Amino acid sequence: MLSVRGRWLLRPVGAVALFFARRPVERGFREAVEKAAAQWNTALAELTPRHGDALRVEIADALTETEPG
Repeated sequence: MLSVRGRWLLRPVGAVALFFARRPVERGFREAVEKAAAQWNTALAELTPRHGDALRVEIADALTETEPG
């Protein structure tokens, strides 16, 4: 026995909408991940000259920062 709950009319409409929106959503997700990876690589490259306590202080400051920038 199969039991399905929810809005019976919105499920098929949502499925069709997601079917056609799949490529733009995938592309947007992929671009966001690539951008985040590029930012991570840039940040990591800036941190590599530092070591020891200076690096720990920089990481702690970045993690506790309340506003970006």
